[in-house]
Amino acid sequence: MHIFDLKEHNLITGRGATAIYLLLKTHRLNGKHVYVPANICYAAVYPILYAGYTPVFLDVDIETGNLDVDSIREIVCMDKEAGAVIVAHMFGNPNRWIEEIAGICHSHNILLIEDCASAMGAAVSGKNVGTFGDYVIYSTGYSKTIDVGYGGILSSSEPLDNETALNDSLPIYSKNVDADENFFSKIYRLIRNSSGQSISPWIFRGIQNHLQHMFLFRLSEVQINQIESKIRELPGVILQRRKCLEQYREKLGCPEHVKPFNYEEGAVPWRFNIFVDRNMRRPLIDALLAKHLPVSDWYPSVAPIFGNTETFPNTEYFSDRILNFPIPLTEKEINDICIAIKVFCASHA
Repeated sequence: MHIFDLKEHNLITGRGATAIYLLLKTHRLNGKHVYVPANICYAAVYPILYAGYTPVFLDVDIETGNLDVDSIREIVCMDKEAGAVIVAHMFGNPNRWIEEIAGICHSHNILLIEDCASAMGAAVSGKNVGTFGDYVIYSTGYSKTIDVGYGGILSSSEPLDNETALNDSLPIYSKNVDADENFFSKIYRLIRNSSGQSISPWIFRGIQNHLQHMFLFRLSEVQINQIESKIRELPGVILQRRKCLEQYREKLGCPEHVKPFNYEEGAVPWRFNIFVDRNMRRPLIDALLAKHLPVSDWYPSVAPIFGNTETFPNTEYFSDRILNFPIPLTEKEINDICIAIKVFCASHA
């Protein structure tokens, strides 16, 4: 097994979301519904809408944050409009059911899109992620395993002539994309954190037609060459990320109010994740930020953002309790974070 396997045909795109759009826009699916985990990044949902399909959200496994095989079985039994499933390996955690899910999708003629945006280099039972889907999406954007700040990859065993032609018609990357997305993210965080709930759907859905430039663009040759060069560093990056994960685990232990995240064997951690008692999470975030220590709380449930009123209890469990800490960091930086968490937990015992 190589550390990272691309399929025979590959296209470097503006971002992972661009790759999803190119794929869906150039395919005629057998149904109008594209299923996604309810905790997927909102950037993966917009291209489904732009391509003319309807995103349908599924709850996730409460231990891993990934779609489980039972959810997929339910789809094929109940929905004749199921056209595709996007299975994301969330948090760099490989989906343990991906091989079973692939078998179900193939036997029912449902397109399987494997989202490896946060899991480049991860493996399931000795097989690399990205070897199971009909099409595979990678990302080299901000905070991903290979972080160039932009870029995605669409990978397939079939030629990508139509996708390439459509990609060539997109506008080229502009610095305005970064500025607009940073502003948009600040709005999202401000409203979500002030209310304690997900952002009002009109903000995300009402202006979706004004956001296409943030998701649908192509890269210059210089940027493409930069991505190709950075990917060669992947073996060392994977080792570094796994080393940081072990340092976090060793230095943090299991203080009161904290539950460790269940990483699968073969994971390449996107960040170091923990669960915190729901009523303690906001105070802990504030305590860490007061010490100028980095922390985030991704990923929330995106279903309400797009007007879905169903409840997804496992996704909400993640959304209400998870905290993420950067990888890679120096051992001292990791130690400072872990000490601050333990001090906070001891003071709230």
